[in-house]
Formats: sequence, structure tokens, C-alpha cells
Amino acid sequence: MNAVAHLIASGLLPVSVPVVVAVSAIAPLVLWRVHALSGHGARQHAPAPVVPTTVPTPNPAPVQRPAVPAPAAPPRQPAATPAPDADELLPDARALAERIGRTPPLRTLQAELGIGQRRAQRIQAALAA
Repeated sequence: MNAVAHLIASGLLPVSVPVVVAVSAIAPLVLWRVHALSGHGARQHAPAPVVPTTVPTPNPAPVQRPAVPAPAAPPRQPAATPAPDADELLPDARALAERIGRTPPLRTLQAELGIGQRRAQRIQAALAA
């Protein structure tokens, strides 16, 4: 459309009825194509839904299975906590305590003995007892 306007302005294309009709038809054609691409026109041209020719049979009722009681879980026993003096690292912790002159802090026990916090707490409690 822009090219036609330039051709008319430069005098290379004379204004005539076919040119006016062609240029005027561009906008409606673009609008129609956008509408068709957006899917609004697809519903009008969609094929009719297929109607089944056979009568569907109803699904049979689900089979009732007898209820089986779940086995009772055995009672949970608390985990055995080792005695405070039973830890194999306790002698190393006592040596560390003698070396620093007091009960070692948790972080020191963890770093020196390479253990976790809970085990360090148990060892610290055994040292303090």
C-alpha cells in the first residue's frame, strides 16, 4: 500500500478505478486473515461431531473386595542410648580436656574428634559428670 502511494505521488502510476479498488481492499483482507489465524473462524468451519452409532454399554460395577485389616505395627521401643561413659572417644576427649585445662566446648570436641553435635554433647556431659 505504501509502495502504491509512492508510485502515485511520483507520477509513475496513474490513479484509476482498479488501483483505488485494489488499495481499498488491502485493509479488509488483512483484517480477515488476522481473524482467521486467531481461531475465531475455525469453529464455524469445524466438522460436525461424530455421533456414535452403537449404544455404549454401561461399565460393570466395581468388584467389592473384603476389607483386610492392616497388620498391627509392633510397639516402638526407644532407641538405646549408650551410657555416658561408654563412648570410645571419651579417653581422647579426657586427654583434650587435660591439654586445654577445662571441659572443651562443643565446637572444639566436634573439630578435634571429627564428630557430630549430638555425640559431642554426650561426651561433654560425660566429661562434666
